[in-house]
Amino acid sequence: MIFSVKCKNLITRTELHCLAWSRTLFSLPRSHVKSENLAPNFSNGDSDNLSKSIFNLCSSGQLKEAIETLFSHSQTQTKAPLTHNAYSRLLSESIRSKSLEYGSMVHTHMAQTGFVPDIFIQNNLINMYVKCGSIHGAIKVFDEMPHSDVISWSTMIMGYARCSREKDAFMCFRDMVSKGFMPNQFTYTAALRACALGSMVREGMEVHASIVKSLLLPDTCIESGLIAMYVKFKRKECAYKIFNKMHERDVVSWNTIMAACMGECIEESGLFKSMLRDGFMPNDVTFMNLLGSCSSLSMGMQIHAHAIKHGHGLNSYVRNSLINFYSKVGKLGLARRVFESIKERNEVVWTEMVGKYVSMGHSSEALSLFSLMLRERINPDYILISTILSSCNSPKSLEAGTQIHCFAIKSGFSSVTFVANALMTMYAKCERLSEADLIFCVIDEPDGVSWNAIITGHLHAENHHEVTALFSQMHRVGLWVNHITLTGALCACGNIDDPKLGQHVHTLVMKLGYEQNPFVGNALVTMYALHGCLESAETVFASLTHRDIVSWNSMINGYGENGLSEDSLMLFREMLRDGLAPNHITFIGVLSASASVASLDQGNQIAACITKLGFKPNVPIQNSLINMYAKCGRIDYAVKAFEEIEDPDIVSWNSLITRYAHHGLGEGAVRAFERMQATGVKLDSVTFIGVLSACSHGGLLSEGFHYFEAMSKVHGVEPRLEHYACMVDLLGRLGYLEEAMELIRAMPISPSGLIWRTLLGACRNYGNTKVGTVAAKELLELEPEDAAGYALLSNIYAQEGKWEEMGRVRKAMRERSVRKEVGCSWIEVKGSVHVFQMEDRFHPESEQIYAVLEELLHQKEVGCVE
Repeated sequence: MIFSVKCKNLITRTELHCLAWSRTLFSLPRSHVKSENLAPNFSNGDSDNLSKSIFNLCSSGQLKEAIETLFSHSQTQTKAPLTHNAYSRLLSESIRSKSLEYGSMVHTHMAQTGFVPDIFIQNNLINMYVKCGSIHGAIKVFDEMPHSDVISWSTMIMGYARCSREKDAFMCFRDMVSKGFMPNQFTYTAALRACALGSMVREGMEVHASIVKSLLLPDTCIESGLIAMYVKFKRKECAYKIFNKMHERDVVSWNTIMAACMGECIEESGLFKSMLRDGFMPNDVTFMNLLGSCSSLSMGMQIHAHAIKHGHGLNSYVRNSLINFYSKVGKLGLARRVFESIKERNEVVWTEMVGKYVSMGHSSEALSLFSLMLRERINPDYILISTILSSCNSPKSLEAGTQIHCFAIKSGFSSVTFVANALMTMYAKCERLSEADLIFCVIDEPDGVSWNAIITGHLHAENHHEVTALFSQMHRVGLWVNHITLTGALCACGNIDDPKLGQHVHTLVMKLGYEQNPFVGNALVTMYALHGCLESAETVFASLTHRDIVSWNSMINGYGENGLSEDSLMLFREMLRDGLAPNHITFIGVLSASASVASLDQGNQIAACITKLGFKPNVPIQNSLINMYAKCGRIDYAVKAFEEIEDPDIVSWNSLITRYAHHGLGEGAVRAFERMQATGVKLDSVTFIGVLSACSHGGLLSEGFHYFEAMSKVHGVEPRLEHYACMVDLLGRLGYLEEAMELIRAMPISPSGLIWRTLLGACRNYGNTKVGTVAAKELLELEPEDAAGYALLSNIYAQEGKWEEMGRVRKAMRERSVRKEVGCSWIEVKGSVHVFQMEDRFHPESEQIYAVLEELLHQKEVGCVE
């Protein structure tokens, strides 16, 4: 018989369960029922014999058989209640077995047979529901009690505390006192525990005051509870005060006060010695506390020796603590020795050791140990499977991750959401997003972690549109959104050309109250900066109550990437004044800003700051220094920065070659290119752009064609438009304009505006109207709004004296509202960068500057200067 009834009432659900089970039981063949474990067939009304039989079954630990006997009798005989002792024994066994199912069935039997429980049985029922994790069942019994006592109230307080309803526990304590019940030792211990777990300081002090009034002190249990509570509140002085006033201390009180010294191993070892002097023998908890707080290897090894001396070295909990301690201080070898010394290793010990390898980043050792665990036929639980999956975090470990996935399916854990989330993360990190998507789709009820895992996976794969679609779907169905989800969505929005979408997410951030979360705040700054909305980025940045290094870096780089290099450098100086230490990302950003404004003085100051703060030559920073020095005109400093790199990467080599090219040092670029090949670094398209550009600037025709032909034939790099532009420039600079045109016509890809603009520039230099006219026509068809094309063609006509044609070009520019971009230049004077545009009148000293300029022009006219 199938029951598909959804019922909120616990007792009703249990009744249905009992009926279904009993009918299933009696529909089985006799061979499937263990008759030797069942009570004999009782005569109608023989309740005493049934009670005795059930009592005996419970006494021998056969709770399941006792329940089967109870309900088989109920189906064949008239229902009669058991004796008080039988019910009490059944409930006690259910508590011992932590079986809510059986305990609820006993409760149902009482209701079905009309048994009226006394306060003892009712308290037992409350205790059963509490210990078996059903606070709702306990509340129902408690609310239906005609009379309650101190035990009833105390058990309810404990129950609320156990299920993380600490405020309800305190309110229950307060109601108990207000109704005239006198709390006892058990009541106060439960109330203190609730206040400690809920970090309810004011309520805890109220309970403490009630204890003082009750005159129950001195009492070791209550005093230990008070110490534990104040330790949790981080009020060591209160904990010590109570401990020092204790008339009788026990091991529990010593262990509790030791917990107050977490992180202060020297003080704690002093307490340990005092404990031994007072004649108290340490127990497992003592050594677990000592090891948990210790951070010194030598001190930890002394504690290890004491544990062995006092006979606790073989205890599984102590050994787990030893594994955890040695791992914490970076001694995985010693942790492994402790692990190997355990003869009978259970799944807890295996999980601890494998987990430490994973957390310390030793993926191969973790996988090897996990494999050994399986060979020894130790079945891992779903937590360990999830843990070991996190060690498979790159494409190289995909095979191992797939094997663990197969094991999870075989073990029945793949459907557990916790494991499914770990599988999604594993496949995403192994760059197999299709598998991650498939797992996400088959999860029955994906939780917030599931959504975050798949969103993060697509974010790392730069599938930004997919991230925003997932986020919208998640929010639309009303699922849980946290700072991780919002950060991922904002990162994706920053890389999508849709500022409004980012603004919608920002609105949601404010609605959910996450605007002061550092991760979300930094993501907002970055998102707005990427969209060029610097005012919004500044507003968010200014509103952050806690700005970390990421916040400052986001704003500094935001200014730099939007062309506001001066603002970037000013913010960097403000950051230093605020006492925040820059990191590698900061220096890369400000060096780029210095390069943009060609400020050698500021670049040198930043380089000095890098040295002063003790940063070792770091490849990304050195690459930024190369770029900065070269753009500031100091190629010699750039070369020196390059030579300081122990193992230059491809970016380092490309930067050096490109900077040689920009300075017209073709031979230097070629030498660097040859050195790069000799080191075995794989060349890419950027490398060839650099060396071909260098050949162009240096007039190295044969070398240029040699490298161009070797690109695809030797190095497997297919030429792109930029490479053809370099070759056209090389031919054009040397006056081979017809050959450049032939090269363009022979290109396997369609020429871009860059190609024709390059050829047009060469035609202007050599006054070639014929080729220039063709190049201009092609350029203006591709880019009709390009001012440079009109200007170059106009200049060619002017050089040839073709004023009518030049006039037509100028007229076409006016008709199409095409304007040449205003020229810009800057100069650094005494550490300050001054920026000028053509006919600029905004500089504060513009009048003096123009006066000097007019004087220079006058001197030139009269022949004083050339």
